[in-house]
Amino acid sequence: MKLAKSVISHNSTTSGSGGGVFSSGTLDVEDSSVSHNVSANDGGGIFHNPGTLSLRMSTISDNTTADDGGGLDLNGNAVIEDSKITNNTAGDDGGGMFIPSGGNHVAVRDTKILRNRAVGSDSQGGGIILFGGSFLTLTETDVQDNTAVLPAGGIQNSGTVTPYGKVRVTGNEPTNCQGSSVSVPGCLD
Repeated sequence: MKLAKSVISHNSTTSGSGGGVFSSGTLDVEDSSVSHNVSANDGGGIFHNPGTLSLRMSTISDNTTADDGGGLDLNGNAVIEDSKITNNTAGDDGGGMFIPSGGNHVAVRDTKILRNRAVGSDSQGGGIILFGGSFLTLTETDVQDNTAVLPAGGIQNSGTVTPYGKVRVTGNEPTNCQGSSVSVPGCLD
């Protein structure tokens, strides 16, 4: 499926995942906005399981889920470029982005992940949460001003994170990356 120059906004699920988009194959999103959607389960903006996601020049903002992945829940491989993931809220983990275990490969380039929140009583990864066995590459990307109830607020990592170029993980609460079971290279608290 391809979404180009599209607006996916003000949708909701009463059960199931994917407030804005539920994808189970190949999904290309370009020059689009996914905003103000609500999911009863995972993936307030986009729930992707399985397959390949390409997200370019797009905004994922102001989405909410009662569970994991306020903006994106990525149960597959993904490339995210020149995009903004902002002001999303998860009732559990991964305010901006939730990447579960299972060998998922996610590449994020020239993207801003800002002001996302994980608000559950034991939530982690206000910006991003990455589980063991999955891989995240960050290139010229900002992860800033995200919040979670428990550390880490920026990137909660138990998988493999590889940064390239200027990757700024700053201003996240309660920590940027500290509290992760696996350290995030170059992330300072």
